[in-house]
Amino acid sequence: MLVLSAYYLLRPATEPNDGIVYISHSEISIVGNENFTAENGVTGGSGTPDNPYIIEKWRINWTGISLSKTSANVIIRNVSLFYSFISCINVSNCAIENCILIADYNDYCISWWGCENISISKSKLSGANGVGVDESRNVSILNNTIRAGSRSGIMGSINALKIDNVDNLHIEGNDLRSSGYFAINYSNSIIVANNQLADSGDPSQYNNTDVTVKDNSFPE
Repeated sequence: MLVLSAYYLLRPATEPNDGIVYISHSEISIVGNENFTAENGVTGGSGTPDNPYIIEKWRINWTGISLSKTSANVIIRNVSLFYSFISCINVSNCAIENCILIADYNDYCISWWGCENISISKSKLSGANGVGVDESRNVSILNNTIRAGSRSGIMGSINALKIDNVDNLHIEGNDLRSSGYFAINYSNSIIVANNQLADSGDPSQYNNTDVTVKDNSFPE
């Protein structure tokens, strides 16, 4: 009963009325293109740019979705994850759209390492940490709502957005309200524009090149 109560308190208010019928699913773990299968949560597509694999309309509790060593085109959309996360390691051509993520304890809602052509858009993230990206290129974070540091009893560092060693980064149209850090380090070709950056303010930066930070607002 306590777990269910926590879920109803933490889940975004839009979930009960978003018109999506979610189906419970166990952890999804895909290693290599050959493992994009129905058993691993794929609901359609063939992995090409014109017909990407689709993973959608799942509700996953306490585990998450992890991809590694994949290059096929895939869209993860309309997925609800409670105390869960999406993790991509050495992944190319992955888009995350219209998902709801509540991360567990110190986990990131989204973590990408060694990725290329990867994006998250129109999603709602809540937990200790928002999005973490490292050693990646062609990364887009667009039109999301991110609430980092919003859970009580959190230990350790809190990062709303933590970006390291990224080439070609686009962060725009996000609503970021956080008690945590927004940091971009060792990165190149960066646009941070038209975001609402309550609490965190403009990103802290170290050793970046070709940076544009403009038209962000700072609501109280």
